[in-house]
Amino acid sequence: MRYRIPKGNIWAFLLMAGDAKTGDCIFRSLPAESELFDTEETKRLYEMQLLGEFSYAVVGDSVTFKHPQYLRDVSMTDGVLKAGDIEFRMERAKTS
Repeated sequence: MRYRIPKGNIWAFLLMAGDAKTGDCIFRSLPAESELFDTEETKRLYEMQLLGEFSYAVVGDSVTFKHPQYLRDVSMTDGVLKAGDIEFRMERAKTS
């Protein structure tokens, strides 16, 4: 499964591989403009990207993401990815 931030100047993707309940995923981000590299949102996504693979687990309508070196709670419910105190609206990306 692939998710993306649908609009705005931060290009970010969540790429998931596994089954309907568990698997691994990676976060990728790239701001569209150089001044956005210093935003808290971009820094948070890049911090997650640098760690590499996270594991995910689906429980009901929520997905939780874990990495042994990442201490913030990361989850997605109803298309909203929460990474600590920062939220991102995500949408399912079309595969080509």
